[in-house]
Order: sequence, then structure tokens, then C-alpha cells
Amino acid sequence: MAGRNVAGMLALISTGFSWLACRFRSRTEIELELIALRHQVAILRDYLDSLWQKALADFKIVAEESFSKAKKTGKKGRGRA
Repeated sequence: MAGRNVAGMLALISTGFSWLACRFRSRTEIELELIALRHQVAILRDYLDSLWQKALADFKIVAEESFSKAKKTGKKGRGRA
């Protein structure tokens, strides 16, 4: 039982030291992380923009198809029955 307490205490101390070391990173490391995060945000924005453009194109196709069907049948959109 004493072995488990010592191992647990060592794990806790190790975790505490790694947390402290993480808090005092060098300026270069922080700047590199910032560059990486900005790159990820830029990629995500590009992806969402392209996704948005595809959704608008799909909507336009659907709207044109329904407009052309309504024009052929002489109906004016979706009225209430």
C-alpha cells in the first residue's frame, strides 16, 4: 500500500512540474504555436467558404428547377391548398 502512495505522489509531482514547465514556455515556442493556429483557422475559413459556395450553387439549381417546373405548369409557387 505504501508503494501505491509513493507512486501516486510521484505522478502528482511530475504532473505539477510538467504543468509549470508548460506555463513558462519560450517566446519562440508560443509564436510557433500561434502561427500554426492561424494556419488552421485560415484552412477552416477556406473550407467553410467553399462549403458555403457549394450550398448556394445547389440552392440556385433547385430554385431554377422549381421555377422552370412552375413556369411549365402555370403555377405560381407554393400556395396553400
